[in-house]
Amino acid sequence: MSLKDPVAARKVYRKQYYKDHSEEIKQYNKDHSEEIKARKKQYYKDNREEIKAYSKQYQKDNSEKIKQYYKDHREERKQYAKDHSEEIKARKKQYRKDHREELKAYKKQYYKDNREVIKQYHKDHREERKQYHKDHREERKQYNKDHSEEIKAYSKQYHKDHREEIKARKKQYYKDNREVIKQYNKDHREEQLVKMKQYRKDNSEKIKAYKKQYTKDHREEQLAYAKQYAKDHPEVSLRSQKKMFKKLGLTKWSMRAWTRVIRKDKNCSYCGSNKQLHSHHLIPKSKQPGLALNENNGIPLCDPCHREHHHLNGVN
Repeated sequence: MSLKDPVAARKVYRKQYYKDHSEEIKQYNKDHSEEIKARKKQYYKDNREEIKAYSKQYQKDNSEKIKQYYKDHREERKQYAKDHSEEIKARKKQYRKDHREELKAYKKQYYKDNREVIKQYHKDHREERKQYHKDHREERKQYNKDHSEEIKAYSKQYHKDHREEIKARKKQYYKDNREVIKQYNKDHREEQLVKMKQYRKDNSEKIKAYKKQYTKDHREEQLAYAKQYAKDHPEVSLRSQKKMFKKLGLTKWSMRAWTRVIRKDKNCSYCGSNKQLHSHHLIPKSKQPGLALNENNGIPLCDPCHREHHHLNGVN
């Protein structure tokens, strides 16, 4: 390139100047680091779109040059990252903290615009990713253990804020991959059963407490869902009743006769209402099948009281 070109001449002069005064420039940058950072930050803030467009165009025009540079300086960059790992981690952490919402929006938009590319990338690099996760399993376990409360809080908040979106995504995924999921469940059935059984055994108290709390917090929702489900799927209720009668050795007609005996008082034992009366077993049929038809083992309850009783005390 000829030095008659003013741009080229400026580049040459600047390069030589930096070479001759490198120590002075370094000292100046060190002494005024905060001021320079603030100026840069303000400049990037004021000219964000322009800088993005320029950067994008530059990368497009010089892609081969950039690739070659990274290739030639790979070892230097690795060494720098190794020597300054703590500093880099702290900077990244602070940056993520300061720009959380901005990063979320950017990621969301990026995934939306490049969904197919990302899918293809994951498909092409599946084995590498598997190997990476395998090699770093212990590190991830330790991290999850150390940050368990933070992860739980974030996950809870995320699910709360994106409930409908997550439901829609899951529904669409199951719809698109129904056969694959069926086949996977079929192939890993025994393994899944063993894992579930072991998990329930190890976390029985935790599961009970969670179910109790969930039922308490979502009482109206559960009642409405159960009522609607029974209405929409009467054949399921019928199958359930038949199974229960067969298991306990009872007949539909004997149970009806017992029900009529119990309801002869015609008033709810709790609230005194005479509407929508049910016959409630004091000792559940599942616990004592021999007392299922005992007329002293039942009281009449109206529909709301019956539901409330089973809700507060569980099925049994």
